Parts: sequence; structure tokens; C-alpha cells
Amino acid sequence: MFDIIKQNYFKGRLKNNFNNNMNINNKKGFTLIELMVVIAIIGILVGIIIVSLNKSTDQAKDAKVRSAMGQLRSVAQIYYNNHEYKFSGLASDSEILAIESEIKKNGGTFEIKAGEEAWAAMTDTPTGRCLCVDSTGAVVDKASGCSIDDAEYFCE
Repeated sequence: MFDIIKQNYFKGRLKNNFNNNMNINNKKGFTLIELMVVIAIIGILVGIIIVSLNKSTDQAKDAKVRSAMGQLRSVAQIYYNNHEYKFSGLASDSEILAIESEIKKNGGTFEIKAGEEAWAAMTDTPTGRCLCVDSTGAVVDKASGCSIDDAEYFCE
């Protein structure tokens, strides 16, 4: 009699262990919903990073444009000293054209006007600001709308 009880007891235990093992094996993976939620969260984070990288890229380009405009003063003074103390022809100088190329490559616009005794140059930066420098040493940095006086070549 005890043998029958033992057999039934162990059969039941074996059956329960088998069922428990099957349940454990079924719970080892992720559901499709869980995977979709994780992918959605990763997508949102990537989107946030891309937006902030674009802003940083524009700020870096803006800094390059500002640096090029700062170099313009030195190049113009060297040109003035080497060309009989006149600024006329400055706009077609190779150094100025290289600066213009650098500014345009980084998303800015470029305009320069030069007479015999004065010059002025302006650019719109990638972040939307307007920057103007001239031979008097003035630097005009506005949100928008700077211009060059056509008669006297200075920033307005």
C-alpha cells in the first residue's frame, strides 16, 4: 500500500516539476509589446540627440564664420600696407576670396565693399544673426538688418 502511495506521490511530483519547468521556459523571453516599448523609447532618445546635435552644428558653423570675419581685418590691413595705402581692389584679393569661400562653406553670406580709404564687409551667420566689420574697427552684431553705407563704407 505504501508502494502505491509512494508511486502516486512521486508521479505527482514529477508531473508538477515538469509543468513548473515548462512555465519557467515559457517566461524566458520578451513579449512583442515589451520590445516595441523599448524600441519606441530608444527612438525618442535618438530624436532628442539629433535635434541637439543640429543646434550645436549651427553654433559651430557660426563660430567659424565669426572667426573668418575677424581674420578679415588683418588681411585688409596687410592689403592696405602692400598696395600704396589704398583699399581699392580689396574685394578681389585672393586672401579675401578665401575668407569668402570659408564663410559660404559654413552657411554664411558675404558682401564686401571697398573704396580707396575705407572698406566694410557683412555676413549673415548660420544662426540668423548679422555681423558687419569695417576699416574703422567697428563690429556690428545684430539679430538682423545690418547694412553697409555705400558712400563711406562703414557698418550701419
